[in-house]
Amino acid sequence: MPETHSDARPSVSIVIPCRNEEGLIGRCLRSVAAFDYPQERLEVLVADGMSTDGTLDEIRRVAETTGLNVRVAPNPAFVVPAGLNLAIGQARGDVILRLDAHSAYPTDYVSRCVRLLGETKADNVGGRAVAVPRHGGATARTLAAVWNHGFGVGRSPFRTRRTPGEVDTVPFGCFRRELFDRLGPFDSRLHRGQDYEFNQRIRSRGGRIWYDPSLVVHYQSRSDWPSFWRYAYANGKWVPLMHVLYPYTFRLRHAVPGMFTLYLLALIALGVICAAFGAGDAWLIWLCLPLALYTLLMLAASLQTAQREGWELLPLLPAAFFTFHFLYGLGSLAGLARAVARRYPWATETAGDALPSPVKDRSA
Repeated sequence: MPETHSDARPSVSIVIPCRNEEGLIGRCLRSVAAFDYPQERLEVLVADGMSTDGTLDEIRRVAETTGLNVRVAPNPAFVVPAGLNLAIGQARGDVILRLDAHSAYPTDYVSRCVRLLGETKADNVGGRAVAVPRHGGATARTLAAVWNHGFGVGRSPFRTRRTPGEVDTVPFGCFRRELFDRLGPFDSRLHRGQDYEFNQRIRSRGGRIWYDPSLVVHYQSRSDWPSFWRYAYANGKWVPLMHVLYPYTFRLRHAVPGMFTLYLLALIALGVICAAFGAGDAWLIWLCLPLALYTLLMLAASLQTAQREGWELLPLLPAAFFTFHFLYGLGSLAGLARAVARRYPWATETAGDALPSPVKDRSA
C-alpha cells in the first residue's frame, strides 16, 4: 500500500475578507473547494464586513453545492485589516493563507504555498498576481492591462517579475500561524497597504518574503473608469499615511507618483502665469522635457500592450496609464497634506504608536 503523507501536512486556515462581493465571492470559494489539499486539513473563514447585498446567500449556496466547510465571521469594522485580524484570531490552523474575494486560484495553490514555506524557510510566500477583466469589453480589458504592465505599476515584482527569489512584498500571503503571535496582527488603521506594512515588519525583524512567479493568481480588476479612478486615488492617499505610522515602509518609488502629479500641477500653474503676464516662455519649454519623455514612454507602453492585447485598445490605453498615474499621485499629495496637518483618518490611535500587540486568542 503506498504511503500517504496527508496527515503529516500542516493544517491550513484560509482567511478571506469581503464586503458586498455577491458577484465575485462564489468564484473564489469554488476555486477553494477544488484545492487538492486534504479537506480535513483545511478550514475557511470569511470575514464579512456586514454585506448588504447577496454575499452571504452566495456563500451558503457555494457551501451547499460543493460541500465546502465555511465559517463566516461578521466584521462590524467593515475594513479589510480588521476582518483579517478577526479571522486570524479565530483560526485554528498551523498556517494562515490570506486570499482575496476578487481572485480565483489554481487547484495546487495551497499545496505549493505550504511546500514553499518548508523549502525556502521564508516567513511569507506568494506568487504572481495577474489582472483579468470582469467582462470582455474594451474598457475592462484596457484597465486590466494597465495593472499587468510595468509602466503602469512600476517596480511591483509580484506583477511583473519572472524569476523566483526574495522580494519586499507578495500579494495576499501564506504565513506560519506563530508569526502573528510574534509580530502582531495587521494594523487596522491602514485601510490600504496593510499587507505591505506587515511584510516590511517581517523584513525589519530579519524575516524573508519569497516570491515564485509560477504560482499565478488571477484576480478580477476594476472594469469601469470611475471605480478605477477611485481605486487609484485611494491607494495613493494611504501611502504617506502608512509612512507616518511606519517609516521603515518608505521606498523612493512610493514618492514618484506624487512628484509626477506635483510637477504637472506646477507646470500648469507656471503656464497660466506666463500667459497672464506675458512673460517669456522659452524656459518653460525646457521644463516640459520630462513631460515629453513621459509621453513617449506612455505611447511606447500603449503600443506594446495593444500589440499583445488587441489594437482596438490603443485609443484607451494612454488615457488609462495617464489617469492612473495622475490620480494615484494626487491621492499621495492629499495623504501627505493630511499627515502634515495631523488630520489622520483614524480616531483613537495616533502616529507613533507601538506595533500592534500579538494575537493570542483563538477560538475553541
